[in-house]
Amino acid sequence: MVPSGPDCPGDALLDAIMATVNSVRQRLWIVSPYFVPDEALTQALAVAARRGVDLRIVVPHTSDHLILDLARGPYLREVQEAGGKIVIFRRGMLHAKVLVADDFLAMAGSANMDRRSLFLNYEVAMFAYSPREIEMIADFVRMVMADTSVGVEEPVLLRGLAESFVRLFAPLL
Repeated sequence: MVPSGPDCPGDALLDAIMATVNSVRQRLWIVSPYFVPDEALTQALAVAARRGVDLRIVVPHTSDHLILDLARGPYLREVQEAGGKIVIFRRGMLHAKVLVADDFLAMAGSANMDRRSLFLNYEVAMFAYSPREIEMIADFVRMVMADTSVGVEEPVLLRGLAESFVRLFAPLL
């Protein structure tokens, strides 16, 4: 179990996520209802995709926060342009927060892949290293991805303007 929050010295959770993203070789699957990472995490994900990692980020088509849906677009497209796959869950709100890295690690917890979770909120994550638990979490992600669409389209003019405006406030989200 790895805690995170303003009262934790350093940021063990973010450090563990970044170390995982930077060391993964074959597969990195992330499921999160909100995706508004900082620039360092976005860049690390893009680099992993360019290295040929099977990078998939699963997000709901529509979350319960319109502002976060607008804010995520540019980040998702940046990862997609680097070769990552953006998987859109269309069967309602998806509130799972998991990560599967190769066959060496899986994470499940309360942290979203957004700045508020990773830098401000009190969060906790469980890291699993046993092949059995990793495969169970990977099976869950496969089940979630079974009825989805892949890809984020370029926004139409009005949405593009809204995304650009909201991105100005991304560090606060």
